[in-house]
Amino acid sequence: MAKRLQLIDFKSQGDEKPLEFDCTDGNATILDVKGFVDKEEGLKLKDLTKIKIYWEFTPLHDDVFVKELLDQDLTELNFCLPQYNVSITSNEETFIFSEKKIMFGFGVKKKCLPLHAGCTE
Repeated sequence: MAKRLQLIDFKSQGDEKPLEFDCTDGNATILDVKGFVDKEEGLKLKDLTKIKIYWEFTPLHDDVFVKELLDQDLTELNFCLPQYNVSITSNEETFIFSEKKIMFGFGVKKKCLPLHAGCTE
């Protein structure tokens, strides 16, 4: 079993190093991961549930054990900070995600792509 969980900011364009959550504590949950992201990003949030952790397209619940994910060979998750609006309403940004970083563009290492009026990518 892997001992580290990689956390990638979903707005990263491949040039940022992922955060690495140490998984030696078998009782760590997604809420603990959110606390780690909060600390690493220097947010000092009072409500950690505002940070969203995703496995591919699925937001993970706070009570999911990290060990269960690692046991299923899931070692890479994405996170979304509260200042990012991910929605399909007209006032907020919409993003689509790819499973592989080279899906969008011509060899550009992108994990997600913002959609906007007139977007042709």
